[in-house]
Amino acid sequence: MPIKESRSLSFVVLTVVYALAFVVGLLVYRALDGTGGHYLWPLFIADAAATVVVWLFGLVFRNVSVYDPYWSVAPPVMLTLWACHLHSWTSATVLLLIAVWYWGIRLTGNWAFTLKTSTARTGAMPSTAKSNILSSSR
Repeated sequence: MPIKESRSLSFVVLTVVYALAFVVGLLVYRALDGTGGHYLWPLFIADAAATVVVWLFGLVFRNVSVYDPYWSVAPPVMLTLWACHLHSWTSATVLLLIAVWYWGIRLTGNWAFTLKTSTARTGAMPSTAKSNILSSSR
C-alpha cells in the first residue's frame, strides 16, 4: 500500500521521521553539551540539526506539511532537556513543563485530526474529507 494512499501509514512514517530527528538532535546535544560556552548553544544546535532532518524528509516527500507539527513537538522536548540540564525541578518548572506539554499535545492532536491536503494537482483545498499527510501538494 503506497504511503500516499494511507493516512495511517503516513502517521507511522511521520512518527519514524520525528523519532529520527529526536535521535539526531539528542546525539548532537550530547556531543556538544559540556564543551564550554553558554549551555543553551548545544540545545540551539541540536534543534537546528533536528529541524534539518525533518525539512529533508519534507523535500523527500515533496510536502512541506511534514514540518508542520515540529512547531508543537519541539518546544516541549527542548524545554524538558533544558530543565534536565539545569536540574531544575521546582514546582514552577514542573507546572511550566505540564503546561507546555499539554499545549504541544493539544496542538499536535488538533493538527493531526484536522489535516486536509490539496486535491490532485490543482492546489485546491477540499472542504471536508480528511486525507493522508504525505500526499504531494503539487
